[in-house]
Amino acid sequence: MAKIRLGPTVIGISGTIGGVIFAQNTSGPYARAYSRGSNPRTVKQTSQRSTTAIISAEWKNLTPAQQDAWDVWADLPAQILVNSLGETYFITGFNWYVTINVRLLNIFRTLLVLPPTLTRPAAPTIDFLELPFLDAQGAYVGYPTGEFLGALDIVIFLSQAISIGRQRQSSKPLLLLQTQNPGLDMTSFISSYFEAFGSGNSSLKGFASVHIQNQQGLRSAPTVVSFISTDRPAYVASADSYDGATNWAARGASLTAAADSQAFSFSAWFRLVGGAGSNRWLMSNTGITVELRIDTADRLFIRFLDSTATIVFQWFTAVTIAADAAWHNLLFSLDFTNSVAQLYVDDVKVTSAISVFTPGATVDFTVADWFFASRLAGVQLWDGCLSEFWFLHTAALDFDDANVRRQFISPDATPMFLGPQGNFPAGTSAICYFPNGDPSANSGFGGNFTNNAALAPCSTTP
Repeated sequence: MAKIRLGPTVIGISGTIGGVIFAQNTSGPYARAYSRGSNPRTVKQTSQRSTTAIISAEWKNLTPAQQDAWDVWADLPAQILVNSLGETYFITGFNWYVTINVRLLNIFRTLLVLPPTLTRPAAPTIDFLELPFLDAQGAYVGYPTGEFLGALDIVIFLSQAISIGRQRQSSKPLLLLQTQNPGLDMTSFISSYFEAFGSGNSSLKGFASVHIQNQQGLRSAPTVVSFISTDRPAYVASADSYDGATNWAARGASLTAAADSQAFSFSAWFRLVGGAGSNRWLMSNTGITVELRIDTADRLFIRFLDSTATIVFQWFTAVTIAADAAWHNLLFSLDFTNSVAQLYVDDVKVTSAISVFTPGATVDFTVADWFFASRLAGVQLWDGCLSEFWFLHTAALDFDDANVRRQFISPDATPMFLGPQGNFPAGTSAICYFPNGDPSANSGFGGNFTNNAALAPCSTTP
């Protein structure tokens, strides 16, 4: 490789001429001999090539008028691009059609037939990006509250800093995250430095280019943030103990911003130490429209009612929970619109028969009061420990997808961090999220409960 110095006649060279590559890095412009790049044919590479080919073929199915509309749009001043030498240029309508729709297809949004009508988003404000070297908990990106709310997606490219003699250069950016509608002020993606780049160790430097992308595939200019790979310890959950005699909690009001719903999800880590052969309730309310409990046969029992007090869902599951002080994980989602109920206990799907399931029903969540670890006020109390209780009343997560379950339970069968407001799994805050099992400190938006008696830490954690 040779360094070069450019004069007033030629102010910049970028590309290949006669087998010589001209480029520029942090040390300035340089030239080197051309060599054919590797073609590893990775799964991601093959998938991206297939996606591009599919979209390119779709161009032929457009009418001449539709193709002309893309060409007109491509010639607008807003579509001017800038190359590595700082010069402006245009690309064709076909190129824009492929570029826009590949972005949309990758993020599972509706493809465009006609060119975009929206304007390009402004570059986002990014507060930090944390990328652990090896950590199943994943990485985090923080931003001002609401920065990506609405029909906006977050797209992150990571670059690795590589030493070449005394020079530093970045690798080809790697697309790591495309998540629909991340909410609040932080989101996560399950990855690590090692997963992204396949080698390295902690304390390595890199940088991320973060973009906002709208529902028409228009992407903002990047906001560049630096990061250092870290050895962050795995998340360790805490838990509180319920004595089966005095420990229970009441909201004293309805849940803030609650609404009746046809789709919702629950997750909890629980441990039973007593009360075998009796009802032990996890959650209920004044109308008993929600029943999550262990019944007198020591089975997990789930039931929901609508606003007319009609039972619309009832499941005497075949899952027996012994009062043996072992920790268990519960994942449950219910979608009345699509008639889908999913239940996992300790990451194993429960398939026992459901006795009542009314398609299209709506569960009454707008009741006067809610109770935790109790049926109404101080009746049939929970006897054991609770941790990481999470209730999302607006969506049914697909727990049949192992990647969704991994957001709650790690491959080592331990709790995952669900975000400061329980917002990581669905990209929006949960109505109830009790990280240590204490409802008086609700990290969700539904409001705090009042404990009947002080809770003590559990002797073990999940």
